[in-house]
Amino acid sequence: MRLSARSRKRYSFLLAVIIIVVLVISALYPLLNSLVSAKVEVVRDVIIGFTGSINFELLSGYNISILEVYNIISAVHALVPQSVIGLLERSRGIAYVADNAVLKVEGSINWGVDGVGASNIGDYGITGAGVKVAVLDSGVAELGDYLKVSGGYNFVDNNNDTSDVFGHGTWVASIIGTKKGAPLGFVGVSPDVEIYAVKVIDNRGVGRLSRAISGVEWAVDNGMDIISMSWCISDNRDFVLKQALDRAYYEHDILAVAAVGKNEDVASGVGCPAEYESTIAVTATKEDPYRRCDWVRTGPEVELAAPGENVYCLGTDSQVQSVTGTSFAVAYVVGTAALVKEANSTLTNAEIRDILCQTANDLQLYDNKNRDIYFGYGLINAAAAIQMATGKQIQADTNNQGSSSHSSASLGGSTNTPPPTNTPTNTPPPTNTPTNTPPPTNTVINGNSIVVVVGIIVIAVSVTSIVFSTIKYSKNKKRHI
Repeated sequence: MRLSARSRKRYSFLLAVIIIVVLVISALYPLLNSLVSAKVEVVRDVIIGFTGSINFELLSGYNISILEVYNIISAVHALVPQSVIGLLERSRGIAYVADNAVLKVEGSINWGVDGVGASNIGDYGITGAGVKVAVLDSGVAELGDYLKVSGGYNFVDNNNDTSDVFGHGTWVASIIGTKKGAPLGFVGVSPDVEIYAVKVIDNRGVGRLSRAISGVEWAVDNGMDIISMSWCISDNRDFVLKQALDRAYYEHDILAVAAVGKNEDVASGVGCPAEYESTIAVTATKEDPYRRCDWVRTGPEVELAAPGENVYCLGTDSQVQSVTGTSFAVAYVVGTAALVKEANSTLTNAEIRDILCQTANDLQLYDNKNRDIYFGYGLINAAAAIQMATGKQIQADTNNQGSSSHSSASLGGSTNTPPPTNTPTNTPPPTNTPTNTPPPTNTVINGNSIVVVVGIIVIAVSVTSIVFSTIKYSKNKKRHI
């Protein structure tokens, strides 16, 4: 069949386009081949240190991208190809080539323990060992070897299953008694205390007065030393639980510690059982304890303060979590009381309570009072309390805030230690010890090559589209002829 002049023009144009594309691809083939076959260069994100001043001439001899030049040290932050790392390390004048390590938060994980002066009490052999604490809460999850449950009872389901679904009880217990070895170095106030999980709050976080009374009774019957109650009852007229706690305190030498209620939960007073004379009412402080938590009830019943805003604990999944509430301030007081109890087992519950109050750090110095409605006697101080209980010198490794006006005990962090002198030393540079740390998988790819590849793909797609369109048009044209 003979093609028309119009059809011959169309096919000639199409043939010319195909020839041009083939010529372009042929011209670019060497570049494409090198891009595909070349080994992708891995780079390391490193800090390069020098024994003397920074030698930029040396660095210019390598394919190095300098990101930052330091003044405080003789070093640069740079991206260095993996292939030249060894050569660079062996070069004269290079002190080290160190990977740009990821910074991990450490200091703030245990700020609550540090804040109450208990971070190094274990160095004196005092860890809460042998002291029995009943945690009346939602149960306690056993977490590896660092949070163990010594016993307890489930008053929700009336069985021995004291596991924690809701999580609150585990948060509290972890602050009281987590042992060393937990994730991120988290540790409790009294790591060797005996935790007894007394479940009075169900898996939805709901508790009942009847269960609380049963829990106090269980604590009395099982010889507990301390009862931890990180909850409150808004009805201040309740007297049933008061009777149970009064008997535990006055007749059975048990120290009871309870949380001051939140403004949204309690209309007046500080809530029960914190209001009872037989319990220690605990309020919460911020990391800067002079700034009070304005969501907490205040009143003359407030006795002690402890960290309670954005403090750390362990969840039921063993992970470190940040929590807020007077519930957790209670845990710091309970843990500190356990340390004092172990330090001097002859002390009665009333004597331990008195020591905690006398050695607390006053946070309201301007009012000239030993006790105020905001912080009570002040922020607990484990080091000062143990010193008063034992008569031994205890120095806390902490910057415990506040100032104690209640006793002459040496308060951790409150002494005027002179700053260290800046004596220059000739510290030798670190040796370049090879490690088996795999390099970061940063890669370098030529941007122009990417543009070329994308362009070729676009041209190929366009040509294909033209071809199919032309063929389709020709077939349709034939049908109409």
